[in-house]
Order: sequence, then structure tokens, then C-alpha cells
Amino acid sequence: MNLSKFRIPLLALILGAALVIVGLVFKSMQLGWGFMQANTLVILGGIIEAIAAIMAIVVLIRIKK
Repeated sequence: MNLSKFRIPLLALILGAALVIVGLVFKSMQLGWGFMQANTLVILGGIIEAIAAIMAIVVLIRIKK
């Protein structure tokens, strides 16, 4: 199995997780700047993680065929 096909989904998953962590830090410290509110970062990170999971599933289906 060629793991280089998972590079983009893995990077998207890491980016999403980082956004969720930053959002949770913002939420715990009650910080926020303009559009970068804590809830926005957590939701955006979750959406990116979901997209990364779907991308990884698509790659697995393509490898299986």
C-alpha cells in the first residue's frame, strides 16, 4: 500500500485538530479577535476533520479497486 496517497487527508486532519485545539484554548481563556471566535474555530476545525476523514475513505476505496 502506498501511504503517500494519504498525505493530503493526513495534513487536513492535522490542520483540523490544530484549529480545534486553538479554538478550545480561546474558549478557555475567553479570547477572540473579529471572526476568529472560539466557537468558529472549533466548528471550522471539526468540519475540516470530517472532510479529511471522507477524503481518507475515498482513497481507501480507490486503493481497494
